[in-house]
Amino acid sequence: MNLASGRSLSPRMHAFFLTTLQLGALAAILIGLFGQIVIIPGMAEDLVDRQPSLDRYSLPYVAAAIFGVACVQVALAAACVLLHLVRHDAIFTPQAFRWMDALIGCATAATVLACVVAGHVFFGDIPFPQDGMQYLDALGSALVCVGVGVLSTMLFVILRGLLVQVTALKSKAAGAM
Repeated sequence: MNLASGRSLSPRMHAFFLTTLQLGALAAILIGLFGQIVIIPGMAEDLVDRQPSLDRYSLPYVAAAIFGVACVQVALAAACVLLHLVRHDAIFTPQAFRWMDALIGCATAATVLACVVAGHVFFGDIPFPQDGMQYLDALGSALVCVGVGVLSTMLFVILRGLLVQVTALKSKAAGAM
């Protein structure tokens, strides 16, 4: 794409990029589903086998991880719908607001979940091994998730505001013609 000349992508390249993004999002959703069904419960079972003292934390943390992945999956599905709207030149319609709201809701829910997990790791009495590295790993990971969630939510809110403004301008311009 030559930004200096103001030319955009050809329609075929535009469709290729949109299709590639949608297929990537679909693949990520399916990989997340595999993780929810196989990876997360399996890793929790392995951890409890190695450290039986963590057994009482297994179910809540597995549920939290599965819910966190579900938030990402719903956000990816909403992004796929928004890409579909872009492909059909319908992104600046009120229908897009619903999907932006879904993105904002998913990011907010995942952020709140990460805050709860970070709070529990920090204030809870989880029996980590003597060296404390697992504690630092768990707390650091949860805090990174909180940061990413806050930034994502803020970005989506800003993008929704821009979408509202552009949609209003487009409606106003169409009414003037």
